[in-house]
Amino acid sequence: MRSLLNKAYRVSGPSRRMKRQVNGLMAAAESHARQAVLPFCLLHQTVIVIKGFHVVPFQLSAPVKFLIISLASLGVILMLYETVVRRPPARQTASASDKRS
Repeated sequence: MRSLLNKAYRVSGPSRRMKRQVNGLMAAAESHARQAVLPFCLLHQTVIVIKGFHVVPFQLSAPVKFLIISLASLGVILMLYETVVRRPPARQTASASDKRS
């Protein structure tokens, strides 16, 4: 019975190629996340304090303030990481060509 179920799963389940693609994407995402951990930790307190300074005076409930500060901070931190900390490809190639000269 098990061998029959295994054969059915192999036929109806995801293809090996698709599994490899998913595993490759997961590995790339994991690598990107590992590289972003330290800059994210260093940036988050400053960004949260600045966002909180601007949001807290508004007459909103605490959960709404929390959501606004959290989501806005996440967006700003991701934007800062991608534009400032993580080197864009154009800057990488320019610095690589400078080292060759």
